[in-house]
Amino acid sequence: MARCDESSQQGNAASPADPPADEQLLTVSSEASDRALLLTAVGETDMGTVERLRGAICDALANAGRRPVILDLRSLSFIDSHGLHALVEASQQADRDDVPLRLVVDHQRIVLRPLQLSGLDQIFALYDTIDDALADRPLT
Repeated sequence: MARCDESSQQGNAASPADPPADEQLLTVSSEASDRALLLTAVGETDMGTVERLRGAICDALANAGRRPVILDLRSLSFIDSHGLHALVEASQQADRDDVPLRLVVDHQRIVLRPLQLSGLDQIFALYDTIDDALADRPLT
């Protein structure tokens, strides 16, 4: 990946009128098994949160061995060009590392539509469910 270092930014304490802190806008959990490394992204992926996503993907790719990395994006409520760019970087790194990268998006338009409009649906392996990603049964 172009950038695998996670930048740490310290913020001031938020007042009640301030927007939520970036760490409240996106969470990325990981789960490892013998079959795959699963990342689940929940929330919003934008300029303020993309480093969290990028760092999680980078760590997963570094620790995957030959197991696929499955990125479950079904719980994202927003993704912008920064998030799409991070996915492209992840795809490039996965190709270099010879690690399968599989995106679970089902037919949720929040994620699938930007991928389709940008043509990125043609370069990613897209899946309806985690079980489909594990079985390597892409969307049709």
